[in-house]
Amino acid sequence: MIEISLESRVENDTLIIRVVLPEEKLPQYEYAYYFIKDGERILTKWYSANYEERFVLEEPGAYYVTCFARNIENKNDMASKYTRLYTYPWGEENEKAVFEEKSLSESQFSICSRIEGGMLECEVHPSDNKFKDIEFAFYLMNRFEKKETVSYSPYNRTRFPLTSDGIYSVKCFIRRGQELMVKMSRFHGYKAENTFGLETNVREPFRGGAITVYSF
Repeated sequence: MIEISLESRVENDTLIIRVVLPEEKLPQYEYAYYFIKDGERILTKWYSANYEERFVLEEPGAYYVTCFARNIENKNDMASKYTRLYTYPWGEENEKAVFEEKSLSESQFSICSRIEGGMLECEVHPSDNKFKDIEFAFYLMNRFEKKETVSYSPYNRTRFPLTSDGIYSVKCFIRRGQELMVKMSRFHGYKAENTFGLETNVREPFRGGAITVYSF
């Protein structure tokens, strides 16, 4: 199976993506792209020979691109990769940040969660933007049972629709390479007509959850 990497850069209001493969392999594959804004896919570019693509940004938001590479003659030979997260309008964190390779720790991340309009919203807050290649995944938990999953991506926020009464929380996975951190949001009581429990409409970091750091 092929492995790809991506080069990404910003120019004016454009995010430019280029697939990195040996030159002789580039024509053997076709490429497709998902353009993601605030965790939602807003544009799909279907498979073509274009190993470089440009995406014009018009609205403020958090953006990244997922690229798919597929062998023209062997459709089972394929791979995907996504860029890091870019914040638009462009800021210093996009263009001039010096990324640090320090280990992940509890003090570097906090979790905010709330229920609003029948949705449980959760956001992981890094202490700064100087982390490279961080990925986030989420489980929706009702009491201690997993109900829904959001797979790894560079996007640090998610929303889960609540369809039944329960005591809900979000299990957050923060990954970089072989490092994995797991943090829990606080608990939120939910009923179809209203919410109950710990100030569920107030955003504040959850300080008392369990955390586990794994090294492989």
